[in-house]
Amino acid sequence: MTLSNKKITIGVEGMKCEHCEAHVEEALQKLPEVKSAKANRKKNIVIITLNSEVDEENLQKTIENCNKKYLGIQN
Repeated sequence: MTLSNKKITIGVEGMKCEHCEAHVEEALQKLPEVKSAKANRKKNIVIITLNSEVDEENLQKTIENCNKKYLGIQN
């Protein structure tokens, strides 16, 4: 599924500390479609701001490559 909303909240499980948050944020921000990412380990979410459309599968792979569990797009 291709996502084009300006802001998207993604559920992410497995962030235990500030380092985990920073790792996920940095990985997502390396995607050219992602303008910014802000992780919150207490809420198990990452809020991303997009520059352009992004494929949800790319977001999932990026999060899973950080050894975190992708929980999907939150409403």
